[in-house]
Amino acid sequence: MLSLALVMFQDSSSQPLTTQQTQQLVSTFMGVYFVFILLVFAVKVAIYAIPMWRICKRAGLAPQIALLCGIPFIGRLITTYVIAFSDWKSVPIMQAAILPPTYQAPPSYPPAPPPAA
Repeated sequence: MLSLALVMFQDSSSQPLTTQQTQQLVSTFMGVYFVFILLVFAVKVAIYAIPMWRICKRAGLAPQIALLCGIPFIGRLITTYVIAFSDWKSVPIMQAAILPPTYQAPPSYPPAPPPAA
């Protein structure tokens, strides 16, 4: 890939590149490549960390756990295991469902006669 970049910069009508020019082209290429890799890494971390942040917050965990997604290779695995095996402080759906109101016993029928005075 590096040789392809050098060939692209070299014009066919010009003289071959000197060692100093080659080193300058390589250092420029590596600098641009490094910035590109950092950008890709930042986007990739954001793609994973933002949903994990919201999941942690809804599960009642510290949302900063989602920042572990930034650790290459094992960050997402650690975050997933922490979320999967921790006790969630949220209420499960079945317990939070709206229950019918409690009823008092209906009055007996026919109503009792008023007490004699």
